[in-house]
Amino acid sequence: MIMKNKSIGSEIEFNNIKNEYENFLNIYKKKTIVHGSNQLEYYLCGKGKDTILFTPHISSLVPLEISFKTIMEYSHCFKVIAPVMPDVENIDELVESINTILKEENIDKVIVFGQSGSGITAQIFFSRYYQKIKAMILVSTVVPKRKKKLSGIFNVMPEFLLKYFIKMKFTKYLKLENIPNSLHPKIMFTKYLLEENLEKYFTKKKLMEDLNFINAFNDENILIKKTLQNWNGKLLIITSEDDPLYEDSKTLFHLLPNSQIHVFKGEYGHLTPTVKSNELQQVIQNFLFK
Repeated sequence: MIMKNKSIGSEIEFNNIKNEYENFLNIYKKKTIVHGSNQLEYYLCGKGKDTILFTPHISSLVPLEISFKTIMEYSHCFKVIAPVMPDVENIDELVESINTILKEENIDKVIVFGQSGSGITAQIFFSRYYQKIKAMILVSTVVPKRKKKLSGIFNVMPEFLLKYFIKMKFTKYLKLENIPNSLHPKIMFTKYLLEENLEKYFTKKKLMEDLNFINAFNDENILIKKTLQNWNGKLLIITSEDDPLYEDSKTLFHLLPNSQIHVFKGEYGHLTPTVKSNELQQVIQNFLFK
């Protein structure tokens, strides 16, 4: 891929990230287990005392590998389990597939990490298996909303328009305005992975399945503090003032137990965790190790 209107240095850095990604795929091989009629795939790496579970994005159109650098970084001090979004029909099967992987690896307690759409999956898993979670980190994610179902207009749209709509949605969250030039290759590589996945796997049927998952999430009773009073884990919520999901993060903070919140100053919207990745890691380390 050639980065138009970018400097030669940016193009070189983009290719360096791409090479690093390909090395990740070569070194960090996925494991596969059979569960019923499904094959469950997941990355397993690291040798730490504690295990971090990276939940998959609720949409199968967003590849787990988009977090490859974070997985590599945490594998230096934690055991890491990162399931690929399984081919399931509902969110009950989704969380059961994740739990099956934990059982396969004899893991009783985990630290759960979810960002943006993977934070949805993290919350669903938390609502069913909070006893297995010693800590949870939610970055720039949403809260369940009981509202009109999302699938209505998409049912009548042709597939090519739906594909265009989703592509524009990706672009909306990956704007380079105000982003430091040094981070442009990183953002562009994220966009490249998303568009590659979209070209390979998008179908109207798959999109409708994803929307059904989100509708089911919105019907979840996650925010019932009374049922979680016996949970002795801890929760970190990270957001920024100008993130479109800022109010959702505040709601999570007020309604979930044992929680603390870190708010970045508003500058980069939904891309703040990427732009301020060093600060983000420091906040998470302070939460986990203090």
